[in-house]
Order: sequence, then structure tokens, then C-alpha cells
Amino acid sequence: MRIFLCGGGCGQQTVDANKKLNKVIDHNKPILYIPLAMPSERYPSCYEWIKDELKGVDVPNIGQYRTEK
Repeated sequence: MRIFLCGGGCGQQTVDANKKLNKVIDHNKPILYIPLAMPSERYPSCYEWIKDELKGVDVPNIGQYRTEK
């Protein structure tokens, strides 16, 4: 398993990070996205955001970590 941590940003700010990510990942495995810096009620919008941000990264699926209250 590899862990790829990115400090954030969006759009043009993350182009280089996304290129690096696309080079090092196994394109047959999904990505797990864990939005730690947001309150849990914002997770659905965070998930939509990350799917858009990573649309240029070749992965079969982006899963999201969910917590139950």
C-alpha cells in the first residue's frame, strides 16, 4: 500500500501533484479519500470536489471514508 499526502489546493495548484500521483499509483486499484480537515457534515461536498479534482488521474474508483455518528 502507498500513501500519497497532498497539502491541498485546487485546480491549477494541484496539476503537478496529480501528474506525480498518476505516475506512481496502480491504475487497477481505487483511491481512498479521507477528508480529515472538514466537519463530517461537509463530507458529501468534499467527495464531489475530490472526484472533480482527480478527473485527470487514471483510477477505476475513488472511495470515501465515512464515519457513523
